[in-house]
Parts: sequence; structure tokens; C-alpha cells
Amino acid sequence: MKNTIYIILCITILIPNAYAELTQSDLDKIRLIVKDEVEIAIDKSEKRMKHYVDYKVGSLESRLDAKINSVNSNLGSRIDSVEIGIKSLEKLGNRNFQLILALVGFITVVVGIPQIIVIFQNKQFNSMLEEIESIKKLVENSKNE
Repeated sequence: MKNTIYIILCITILIPNAYAELTQSDLDKIRLIVKDEVEIAIDKSEKRMKHYVDYKVGSLESRLDAKINSVNSNLGSRIDSVEIGIKSLEKLGNRNFQLILALVGFITVVVGIPQIIVIFQNKQFNSMLEEIESIKKLVENSKNE
């Protein structure tokens, strides 16, 4: 289409003026013909461009949708694995807390029972000392009498 416009323009330029003079109405007719041809060519070009852009946008949309779906599924599986990891860490933390409580109880028993025994023995020792002192006093009193 463009070629025909160029050919028409070249022919009009190359035709020698010796044959005839173009009148204003002839020039107007030529302009109308060229204008119509240019408009038709522009319309066809715009339609082709619109079709091409629509095709490219459609293919990009489908590729983006596929990528988004892929990312969503990938993130979903990763989120599930993170949730599983968090649950296992919670179980581990609970187990460690129970072990620490058991260790504190064990230390309390290991340190506390000997202390209680020592306190009990000190009380017995003090009571024995008091008995010994009272017996000494009795013996001294009986000697003095």
C-alpha cells in the first residue's frame, strides 16, 4: 500500500510538464486520492499494531499468571514447612522447659536433703550437749553433797 503511494508520488514528479498543466481541481483530486490511500494505510497499520499489542499483552498476561501461580504455590509450601518447623520448635521448647524444671527439682532435692539432715543432726547434737551438761551438773551436785 505504501509502495503504491510512493509510485504515485514519483510518477507525478517525473511526468514532464510539457504534456499538460495540472489544474487546481486535478491537484485536489490527486490530494484526495493520496489522502484516502494514506488513511487506508494508516488504518491498516493501526489495526495490525493493535492486534500485535493485544497479542503481546495477552501472552505477557498468561506468562505473568503462570509465574504468579508458581510463586503462590511455592510460597504456600514454604509457609507450610515453616509452620511445621515452628510447631517442632514449640515441642522442643516445651520439652526443654520440662527438663529444666526437673533439673531444678533434682538440684533442690540433692542440696536440700543433706541440709535438712545436717540441721536435724545439729538439733540432736545440741540436745545431747544439753543432756550431758545437765548430767554433769547432777554429778557435781551429787559430789558436793
